[in-house]
Amino acid sequence: MNQILISHYSPWSPTEVKELKCLAAARMPVGAIANKLGRTPPAIRAKARLERITLFDDHGIRPSSRTENRSSF
Repeated sequence: MNQILISHYSPWSPTEVKELKCLAAARMPVGAIANKLGRTPPAIRAKARLERITLFDDHGIRPSSRTENRSSF
């Protein structure tokens, strides 16, 4: 379970950012993107936030859409 990631703490290359955009557009889950790019899920989320890329969770739901449908008390 303790897996060493090659890209751990290394800067993102333009090719990796482009691949992140393509995988996110294909609605690939964050965990799958992380495995494919050799990065952690938090690293994927952080970079997506900086690049303004919409990500989806394992169920194909945008994380921000979960709170939009909640009613306030």
